[in-house]
Amino acid sequence: APVYLKGSHFNNAVDEQAVFVDIEAEGLEEYRSEQLGFRTMPGDMLIWHPRTIHKVDGPSDGIWTSYRRVLGGTVAKGGSTYHDKRGSG
Repeated sequence: APVYLKGSHFNNAVDEQAVFVDIEAEGLEEYRSEQLGFRTMPGDMLIWHPRTIHKVDGPSDGIWTSYRRVLGGTVAKGGSTYHDKRGSG
């Protein structure tokens, strides 16, 4: 499940070209203590600022430990109509 550092899109510590982020780095102290997790369901759309520091929680054995920033490729434009391809909505 995705986990976000609340308010981290306001940080000035991470270079705008950075992909992988050490959340223990200087300048991120105020963000690392408040992690927000979301459980998404099929059809859910998460919209976040591209500077938001986040990770995807992986297996409980801790293999996935990196945090990163990502700009996804899905866009919802104002006035768009949602079409449920499953026919349920």
